[in-house]
Amino acid sequence: MSLQLLPHQTRVLKEADELSVKIEALDNFIRASVDYTGLSDSAKNRLKEQLRTMEVYRGILRVRVGAFILGEDG
Repeated sequence: MSLQLLPHQTRVLKEADELSVKIEALDNFIRASVDYTGLSDSAKNRLKEQLRTMEVYRGILRVRVGAFILGEDG
């Protein structure tokens, strides 16, 4: 049985996938970039907060995708 997604559901799924790529890139930058180490503490804190916020947003998108799979509106 194949799951048929509505257009808006497909967009949510795509957005979650794209966000995951961005989260991975920012996380790698924070963990391993020489450029990151040269930033001010306040700039580093803003990037860390951005990463946390992106992760929360991705979690919300994943809940919505799960609702789509269960046949809920999402």
